[in-house]
Amino acid sequence: MLEAYNQQTKRVLNGTKHQNRQQNSWKNNKMSQNIVYIGKKPVMAYVMAVITAFKDSPEEVVLRARGRSISIAVDVAEVTKNSYLTDLTNLILIGTEKMETDEGGTRNVSTIEITLRKSQGA
Repeated sequence: MLEAYNQQTKRVLNGTKHQNRQQNSWKNNKMSQNIVYIGKKPVMAYVMAVITAFKDSPEEVVLRARGRSISIAVDVAEVTKNSYLTDLTNLILIGTEKMETDEGGTRNVSTIEITLRKSQGA
């Protein structure tokens, strides 16, 4: 588990090569995965969604957020990990996505993907 985490960290530190791959996976994700998209709802609504997703697929759940919702995603992961499912480990990937503006230009929006996994001992 730690080796996989270190490999992911190396990919994140490599920069644009991984960043481009992450952007593509963000846009072309599979619906079969347990993904919880974070928005403007209260934190506990997303915590319950994560707990429900773990009942459907007990291996891992991915939280995804952009922009101002990033802090809510971090709160959801921490509340879930500290209060409800204490045997979780997490992997965090950050990136930037280019968005087109109404004026025709582009702007950068920060993204985060938090993967919550059950510990091997659980």
